[in-house]
Amino acid sequence: MSCNIQHYMLWFVQQQKMNKQDIVSDLCSADPNSNRAANKDIVDKVTGLIMSYVGQGHRVTIAGFGTFESRMMRPRKARNPRTGASVDVDACIKPVFRPSPKFKKMVIDGNVQKEK
Repeated sequence: MSCNIQHYMLWFVQQQKMNKQDIVSDLCSADPNSNRAANKDIVDKVTGLIMSYVGQGHRVTIAGFGTFESRMMRPRKARNPRTGASVDVDACIKPVFRPSPKFKKMVIDGNVQKEK
């Protein structure tokens, strides 16, 4: 999978930040009969459930989107970039997201829905 410079430049220019409020607004736009508070509640519940399950050590897979899971990271040595000093980093558990092949292909090919 190679990305040419033109594709990268297009991606860089189109990058926008999106937050939970934007997702709720898009849900409301998609269904004018929907209630903003109900949509916010749904988004909160879904994200809360994913965080809860992953926090308990479960793997959460959403077909066509990706997989959320937690990984045990081994202890390691790191370097403080400011001072150059060696630092011991303890073992820890980190949340990880792995996008599905369909999601990866859509992003790589640039087949992302444009904003209206």
